[in-house]
Amino acid sequence: MRNQAYQALIGGAKGLIWYSYFDLPYKNYEEKYKTRQKDMAFFDSRWKDITSMTREMDRIIPTILNDKKISLELPHANVKVSAWEEGNMLTLLMANPYYESNSITFELPEGWKIQEANQGEIKSTFTNGKATFTLPAIGSGVFYLVKK
Repeated sequence: MRNQAYQALIGGAKGLIWYSYFDLPYKNYEEKYKTRQKDMAFFDSRWKDITSMTREMDRIIPTILNDKKISLELPHANVKVSAWEEGNMLTLLMANPYYESNSITFELPEGWKIQEANQGEIKSTFTNGKATFTLPAIGSGVFYLVKK
């Protein structure tokens, strides 16, 4: 769900609607159609994950709606990326929709730098004027750049 939310925002969505809570008590998606007991402890753990994710989205939605999207020169890669400027921060949203770790390498926009190499699930390195961002399987998140 988290990765899909990031992919939607990177792709241009201006809002998100959460739905399909009926299947959360079931550990195995296919088994929800069979006769069995719901696992409410499993539901409680998933609900905690969902509310955490929605709080995370709430923090970035104002930046997205501010609509100061920056064009990036990106190579073809398995990692999806978009950027928004707000004050002294450039917010990069990244999503790896694949079930294996993936990276993307590109030149940072003029006037911006990496202050913290590792942010959440995203790890970065900077070599020869280019930044490489690596995300785990189905990894996603926000990576902040600062003005030079």
